Amino acid sequence: MPTICKACSKPIKGIHFMDCSKCECQYDLKCINISLESFSKFTARYRKSWLCPTCVCLLPKRGNINTPVRSPDLNTEEPLYDNINLVRGSRGKSSSTSDTTLLELVTEIRELRENERELKEHLASLSPLISQHFIDFKAVIENKNKEINYLKLSISQLQSAVSALETNALRNEIEICGMPEERNENLTHLLLTISQKINVNLQESDIDSILRAGPKHNSKEKLSQHRPIIVKLTRKTKRDEILSAAKSRKNVTSEDMVLGTKSKIYINERVTKEKRLLFREARARAQRNGFRFCWLRNGLIYIKKFEDNDNKRYPAIRIQSYEDLDKHIGISPATLPSCEPLN
Repeated sequence: MPTICKACSKPIKGIHFMDCSKCECQYDLKCINISLESFSKFTARYRKSWLCPTCVCLLPKRGNINTPVRSPDLNTEEPLYDNINLVRGSRGKSSSTSDTTLLELVTEIRELRENERELKEHLASLSPLISQHFIDFKAVIENKNKEINYLKLSISQLQSAVSALETNALRNEIEICGMPEERNENLTHLLLTISQKINVNLQESDIDSILRAGPKHNSKEKLSQHRPIIVKLTRKTKRDEILSAAKSRKNVTSEDMVLGTKSKIYINERVTKEKRLLFREARARAQRNGFRFCWLRNGLIYIKKFEDNDNKRYPAIRIQSYEDLDKHIGISPATLPSCEPLN
């Protein structure tokens, strides 16, 4: 049996029509001014909740202060007079595009509100999980920070231990700076001559090894850059004797030992590269900040601002790191050359 249109009482052609959700009457799309294109855009939810013009007229009257003003360019394909009901009651074509559009908007607003409510509920359910994840992540970060601090402390302790071992390995060595370098030079003879000048009885049997530090120069120009002489003695007591004598005789030069212009000779105890750089920095800062004394003894660096007198004694300050320099002396760039007296 064909479906009868409620508006025109004629069989509906085709398979597309609107079914009122209230009176359950069927309407041909042409009778209610709905194009096939608009019909295809209707959602299933809107079709199920659609009301025919007659049922819309029977709805209780409500304020229309919130009704959006219809744009004049909507549905320009249809003449405005098609939206006017010229017949009183429900016998004419009372459905209009504006009514259909309004119902669509109301349905969409309801859908948006429902989606908003569902989204809020979903976010509320996720909030405890997010809070717990944040707490767990914070605990992981704190544990990692503790582990990093422990590793830093371990590295610092290992570096101190390695530095102590390196210093102990150099306890029998001295470094002679300022001695001009010549080809085919006899370093042992130079050392024995220097020991005589500072009044130290040194024998060849006291020398374990002697050499120039660094790579050998291949040009005459580089010979002016005197490489330091590294001496390893068989006994620490002999090393201390040489250092003590060199401290009391600070004006030893290369005169009568090598040809050329004489130069001042410095005898220092042998230390690691890191300790030597730290000592140079300490000397530079001490001079800039009014410290009178900065010396190196048995691989340890000391500074002292004033000389002791009868009324007061000033303790020496031990420097073990650049942080100690910042704390006890102050920040100042090092400008001293590499070979200077270490007392």
